[in-house]
Amino acid sequence: MRRKGKNDAATRALRRNAENKLAEGGGRASGVEERDPLALVHELEVHQIELEMQNEALRRAQWEADGLRQKYQDLYDFAPVGYVTIGPDGTIREANEAAAFRLGIARKRLRSAPFVSFLDISSVPVFRAFMQQALATGTRQSCEVELPWVNKVCHLLIEGIAVPAPEGKTLEVRAALIDVSERREMEKRIGFLNGELERKAEALAAVNRDLEAFGWTVTNELKRPLTYIHSAMEVLTQDADRLSHQQREMADIIRSSCVDMSKMITTIFKLSRSAWGALRCTATDLSRLAQDIAVDLRLTEPARRVTFVIPSGLVANCNRELTRIVLENLLENAWKYTAQRDEARIEFGSFEQEAETVYFVRDNGIGFDAEQAKDIFAPGFNLAATKELMGSGIGLATVKTVIQRHGGRVWAEGGEDKGAAIFFTFSNGHGDASGAGMPDLPVTGSFAAPAGE
Repeated sequence: MRRKGKNDAATRALRRNAENKLAEGGGRASGVEERDPLALVHELEVHQIELEMQNEALRRAQWEADGLRQKYQDLYDFAPVGYVTIGPDGTIREANEAAAFRLGIARKRLRSAPFVSFLDISSVPVFRAFMQQALATGTRQSCEVELPWVNKVCHLLIEGIAVPAPEGKTLEVRAALIDVSERREMEKRIGFLNGELERKAEALAAVNRDLEAFGWTVTNELKRPLTYIHSAMEVLTQDADRLSHQQREMADIIRSSCVDMSKMITTIFKLSRSAWGALRCTATDLSRLAQDIAVDLRLTEPARRVTFVIPSGLVANCNRELTRIVLENLLENAWKYTAQRDEARIEFGSFEQEAETVYFVRDNGIGFDAEQAKDIFAPGFNLAATKELMGSGIGLATVKTVIQRHGGRVWAEGGEDKGAAIFFTFSNGHGDASGAGMPDLPVTGSFAAPAGE
């Protein structure tokens, strides 16, 4: 009813327009008596004008339809993707220029050609299964076939759907042909490169294992003569009364030099290992590592009064062995540089900063000149001027190497006679100070929780 009302309104409007045009052309008014012959002439003239107006509207509609059809045809013909219409018997009913180019034949020769005639024989069953599925389900289907081009194989992705044919009695499949040869070549290349990378990684792992074994061997071989020298000096100094004062001093220098050299060898090995050792990260209890190291340090000088502040539950996803090297170097430095303090304090902890967990080792030792903050991580750099506090100059360089391997940052803050603090992070999700799932460590003896913990 609504559509009829709209048509009536359009008809009345057309009628009014026709009468207006007739009046403008000098025709008679519509108020003439219906029985008057002139009324019939009037009606005929109005209908003639109506037909002319309708024809004009039809011509405009036809012109617009022709324009749209030509636009569609141009889009179809010159699309970069191949389009084909395939009948249920597998013959090509229609194709655009891109499809003809993909199939390697002139477009006018494609009509009625069997689509399988262009495929590699291995792809024929794949295409027939695609057609059967598309015609049976009426849903979008896809398959990938190969075309035997000259000097290479073209990989073609076919995506299509079955629609009623123009006669309405059968179905036909309208499909897009997409050349995926470059993608397949790239995937093949990536697979080859991945294989090469895996082989090189295995070879590198083997080299690292050999290098680590060699490092241990060299370390032990270098330490053996030092052990002999140190033992010999112990024997020679057993009867200290027979030695002069100068001889005893020389013996002490030799023994301490042997110890220093042994430590130097171990430190150099740790530095090299931190740079090339395997980086396997696991959830690591940093609090437990720090407490173990603190216990070892206390055993070296039991008489010293040192308070370690190590809260429990500090956990990070990192390499446990390399992180232990970091904490050993930092805590040993703090132990060494607080030696002149009657009441030494060494703290290990963490805090959150800009969605990042920052760990630190802080002490109240002799500190350092703030201008040296950027230099202290360089190999060979020494903060202490006295021989008693001189180190290998490699410890903080090792710390920097390990932290950088974890993708983190390390920096220092301090002042002369104001203590020092070394900060570090484990970037890319390595750090996590939540301690979830980790039991609290007991706080006993010299280990004190910081205020507010």
